[in-house]
Amino acid sequence: MSLREKYTIREISKKEAEPFLLERHYARRKCPMTFVYGLIEENNIIGVCVFGTSANRNNNTIGDYKVIELNRLFTEDNVEKNTLSYFVADCLKRLPSPLIVISYADPNNGHHGYIYQATNWLYLGQGHRQDGRRDTGITQFRKDGKMYHAKTVSGLIGSSSKRVAEENGFERLFLPPKHKYGYLIGNKRQKKDMLKQIKYPILPYPKGDNYNYDTGSFNNEQIKLF
Repeated sequence: MSLREKYTIREISKKEAEPFLLERHYARRKCPMTFVYGLIEENNIIGVCVFGTSANRNNNTIGDYKVIELNRLFTEDNVEKNTLSYFVADCLKRLPSPLIVISYADPNNGHHGYIYQATNWLYLGQGHRQDGRRDTGITQFRKDGKMYHAKTVSGLIGSSSKRVAEENGFERLFLPPKHKYGYLIGNKRQKKDMLKQIKYPILPYPKGDNYNYDTGSFNNEQIKLF
């Protein structure tokens, strides 16, 4: 049975997606949701792919083009081989045109972006900002061996400043910046114009051990998250 025969992909509501974001995805928090798609098997949602505006407003346009972020992706761990890349590729086809899609792979969580590589995204480097300057890294916090996002810490204790965090037992860390990927949606002329307006370097794909998924070969002991 082909993936198309086994699975259905359709737009789902934010309410349908929220349990996956809050309970199953490692980030454990909501995100901006503009386009939300579900991977369906026998009328059950077994995966979600979410696109929304970036939390950084400076990332919502590049030149003359609107930018949207693929900010959450999840599938159950027992899906068929190559399902994740099939799911992402299908969702990209459903987005409006012209559009630039960006997404990130966090090396601090063992991700290098192999799913983006499998679906032919552009690699835009590790930690380059829209103005071309290099990002200094990711601010995260650690307490009792557990890592916390700065927004999570701010929600818990009212601030993510170093002083307040330390007073509440959190250690502030500066971790390596994320890998950034881009996908261009449009006709040939529009894509050519997009490339001219992107200030990031287009670089070879990064490689390395990946703890959650690998291109074209997913084993049942891995939960495919990023």
